[in-house]
Amino acid sequence: MLRCPPTHALALAAALWFAAVFTAPASAQDATVHKLPSPAWAVEFGLANASLSSFDGAMISLRQQKSAHAAWRYGLSVSASTSNNDQDRTTSPSAQVSNDELKLSSSNLALSITRLTFPAPDAVVRPWFGAGLELGWSTSNYERNTTYYDQDGAFSGSQGFEDRNHGPSAALMGLFGLEWSASERFVIHAQYGQAIRYRRLQYEYDEHQVYVGASSDYHREGPMNEWSTYGVSARAGVSVFW
Repeated sequence: MLRCPPTHALALAAALWFAAVFTAPASAQDATVHKLPSPAWAVEFGLANASLSSFDGAMISLRQQKSAHAAWRYGLSVSASTSNNDQDRTTSPSAQVSNDELKLSSSNLALSITRLTFPAPDAVVRPWFGAGLELGWSTSNYERNTTYYDQDGAFSGSQGFEDRNHGPSAALMGLFGLEWSASERFVIHAQYGQAIRYRRLQYEYDEHQVYVGASSDYHREGPMNEWSTYGVSARAGVSVFW
């Protein structure tokens, strides 16, 4: 599924581009161009809603500037979430009451490496292109249990299911970005890209139903292959060199 880049990333990219076009100096002496330090290392952050977050979706992202024309970016991403929801509902006109219990949990780990190329490293606003590889591992678990009661509050049945999957993934990324050096050690940038990802998941599904005088169980499992395309890393950010 293709996704559009966030507005704030596109806005900064447009601002950097127009700054380069309409405020370009008449001669090289008219502007202060802070060249990229190389060889050097930088830590990178994404800037979202006026707060610092990780770049490349990573908790930590490091950039190794090999030369004025080339750099490597290394990213590590770890995320996890869990939620629980318990609610009662009434079905009309039978007035049957049911209780739903929902549980959802997921976790993701990803390592990425990206090659950045700068075709015009001496420009005031530098364009760059990137190609990268991301390897990941993800798990998810979705569980739902529903209990039914009649109008008198007596138990009339229940059903529940649990859907679990886990497995590795690999993605190839293509990126484009613009950046401007505010100083020799501080760089502002924006980027957007597209990626194609392959995931091989091992899934398990269990279902259980109980009614007055009867019950049933169902189970299935097996591998699942998934291909997808998606927008990646559409955001603005900063790099701090040392």
